[in-house]
Amino acid sequence: MIKWKDTENSNMEIRIRDLGKIYGGNTVLDIPDLTINSGELVGIVGNNGAGKTTMLRLILDLIRADKGYVINNKQKVNPHCAVSIPLR
Repeated sequence: MIKWKDTENSNMEIRIRDLGKIYGGNTVLDIPDLTINSGELVGIVGNNGAGKTTMLRLILDLIRADKGYVINNKQKVNPHCAVSIPLR
């Protein structure tokens, strides 16, 4: 991973635990464990339909997870009720 110094959000991190999404009986996303620490740049690559956009939508709380959760900047994104995430 490439790192750079982010002076405004030096403690920001995203943690994903057992995150999953199912559409029409098909599992389109299954991430057991992922942590993106402050200062890390992450590239998301994969074939069409691999779940890239679904993962980003779950992180931003735009759609509901079928299992698991995301913690964004120490705030849990609840899969069953909307939680606002401050965007800067």
